[in-house]
Amino acid sequence: MNQHTAPSVTAIEKILVFFISLGVLTLFTHNSVFLAGNDASRFAQIEALVDYHHPYINESRYSWTIDRVTLNGRDFSNKPPFLSIAGAGVYYLLSRIPGVSFAGNEHLVVYLLTLLLVGLSSAWLAVKFYAATQKYFRPERRVQYFAAASLMFGTILTSFSVTLNNHTVAAAFLFAAFCAVIEEKAVKAGFWASLAFCADPAPGAIFLAVFSGMLRHSTKKGSLVRYLLSASLAPALFCASNLVITGSVLPVKMISGGYDHSGQFAPNLGGVLLPDDWFYPLKCLFGWHGFFTVSPVLLPAIFGLVKQLRCGEVLGRARTRWLGAGIAATILFHIFFAGSYGGWSYGFRYLIPIIPLCLFFLPPVIRELNPFIFAALLAASTLFAFIGAYHPWPPGYEQEAGKDPVVSLVKNPIGGNASAWLHEKSGTATVTKMAESVFLHEDILSRYLYLNLFFESKGDIKTAEKIRDEYVRIIKNQ
Repeated sequence: MNQHTAPSVTAIEKILVFFISLGVLTLFTHNSVFLAGNDASRFAQIEALVDYHHPYINESRYSWTIDRVTLNGRDFSNKPPFLSIAGAGVYYLLSRIPGVSFAGNEHLVVYLLTLLLVGLSSAWLAVKFYAATQKYFRPERRVQYFAAASLMFGTILTSFSVTLNNHTVAAAFLFAAFCAVIEEKAVKAGFWASLAFCADPAPGAIFLAVFSGMLRHSTKKGSLVRYLLSASLAPALFCASNLVITGSVLPVKMISGGYDHSGQFAPNLGGVLLPDDWFYPLKCLFGWHGFFTVSPVLLPAIFGLVKQLRCGEVLGRARTRWLGAGIAATILFHIFFAGSYGGWSYGFRYLIPIIPLCLFFLPPVIRELNPFIFAALLAASTLFAFIGAYHPWPPGYEQEAGKDPVVSLVKNPIGGNASAWLHEKSGTATVTKMAESVFLHEDILSRYLYLNLFFESKGDIKTAEKIRDEYVRIIKNQ
């Protein structure tokens, strides 16, 4: 196929894709900080930098987060600081508006920071994806819309585009770098890959190498050299962002003498909890928290990648194999070394950065499938994605050293989230009781304890109190 003869996406189409994506995310973006601690750690870093003018988070309203490291008596966010520093810049500008501050209007600030840092990134990613699939596959309108909807609304990437996190931002940067690589724009590729590395170091490091391998096959002389020079921004920016926060170029988890609170629940490597179950790698992909279980539309996408590995029709065999190796390496690294399914998390969030790269190969598969079959698969995947968006950080799996019997009630986050949503919307209706019995627990006290924790962790204190009052009434009437 000659991509240069493919019709380009019009500006109107790009604008529509951007605002449809952003409009939906605007409706679902959360305005509360979750008890899981991940987003709280980043908000704490942002608040400390802007409102308290120092990098340690002891004075932040979110200093309770479990995702922190104590170093010389001071607490620091244990997250890669790049996104938090960028967020501090955005918050500084917002705080110039009277009344817009964590102290003055916490919910508004949380909402705006999430939307501006994550929502905009996801909407931009949707535009890049729509344009790239059009250019390289020239799909029919039906196929194009199905592929775009799969990315925008059909995976765990959607679930986490409504909460502050680094994975969806890294996904946008990685896909931008990938597009630059296949368009042989080496400097742009290095720049975007560097930002991806700073946002999410593990997949970022893998693809810094992968993109250099892909550019070895560039038709433009000197592409690899230009890429490597541009990609040198990655270690420089990464070390500089660490230096700003702790005074060391090392990540805070790796500084000698630090105590990583989130790394104490199980054996860990560099502060990352290791798996405690021999079947954990398989469960990461196909268990209740599994990557493909929560986002089944990814299965035909992987099939499309395998087909392209054989024929190399779109990118060429060498470049497709480099990309496939990067996707495989990212999956294998995380399922063998990153334990606990991402903690309190709706699905295996560590693989979010590779979702757009996998879905890139979806259009030919959609074209070959029965449209009704794919529509049904996409509908299920979209339903699961928005059930996740309802609460991206639900109480869930904990490893043995810190296991809470209430937290660990839910084995299936899809069913757990759906049960809580049904209870909020329809109370004690028959369908709600059936869902809770299946996905939560048969014992009514256990169910209500979990539901109370679920809504408290979501920042919905009003519903949590309603749950407690409801349980008291039930007990009195027995």
